[in-house]
Amino acid sequence: MTNTIEINQLRYFLRAASLLHIKDTARNMGVSQPAVTRAIQLIETRIGISLFRRSSNGLILTPRGREFLKSAQVLTREYAECIQRCRAVQRAASGSVVVGLDVGVFLDRPVIFNLVRTFRQLHPNFDVHVEDVQWANAIESLSSYAVDLLITMNTCPTVFCDQFETGTLPWARTTTIVNSNHELARAKGVSIAQLDRVPLLILDESSQPGFEETLLESFNKAGAQMFVVQRATSEMSLLAYTRAGMGVAVLNTSIESPPCSEVTVVEITDLSPSSAPMIQLLSRRGERYPALDELLNHLESAVNPNKAPRPTENLAL
Repeated sequence: MTNTIEINQLRYFLRAASLLHIKDTARNMGVSQPAVTRAIQLIETRIGISLFRRSSNGLILTPRGREFLKSAQVLTREYAECIQRCRAVQRAASGSVVVGLDVGVFLDRPVIFNLVRTFRQLHPNFDVHVEDVQWANAIESLSSYAVDLLITMNTCPTVFCDQFETGTLPWARTTTIVNSNHELARAKGVSIAQLDRVPLLILDESSQPGFEETLLESFNKAGAQMFVVQRATSEMSLLAYTRAGMGVAVLNTSIESPPCSEVTVVEITDLSPSSAPMIQLLSRRGERYPALDELLNHLESAVNPNKAPRPTENLAL
């Protein structure tokens, strides 16, 4: 009999250590209870220690079981990263890029998808796949090789700055999003003066840092009164308020077409975009390759045609 421990056996153990119940672990993993019990027993036999104590309420990790848990977590994480790393190398060799699009990039999604579609047309030999990611898991997706490029509105945490290369897409325009029944919906553009005392909807400070202050300065210069009736925590909430007719949404966004039929996008003609960066591009440092470089160049040149293209790098095999 072999003395090796299979990765699936470790996964059963990790889930059992989390749920502390054989029945719940089996249901969660989609296997039978005997399969979970057998996996744990095989591990205990091969390492010569007891991982759990059985009780009427379920499982209790032994002191040695808790120590083994730490090692098992490292092993399974490194195994998953190894698999993802190999897949990333294969993607680089075949000209493929997996883009992780932070679901927080809400109103700008049509613009990003249009840019990706154009890239595919210009580079038919490259394959670009876009996947939604939650910001809570986004950095892990990039560092574990699940995605090659992360597009987000969030700033890369300082602790990861040495691991990732960052870029920004400063393409934001200041626009209003109005209910299609609003009188401004028929305008080709709107000035600050036209927004005097109009009920406004904006994102809160944490969602769009510095923007409200910039907006207030512009209203003061125009001799207009800024009347904010609601501060939203997300663009999705802002859109919902607009659809409900609560007011006119004002925000920095590259959106060019309305996200739904109930609203209309109208640009503010006399207000410059906020200096706060809008879209962040994150990739793993030192692991770029032609397809990824071409995609980055395509995204950046779309908003800055005079920007020098990035030099192409090869992913170390």
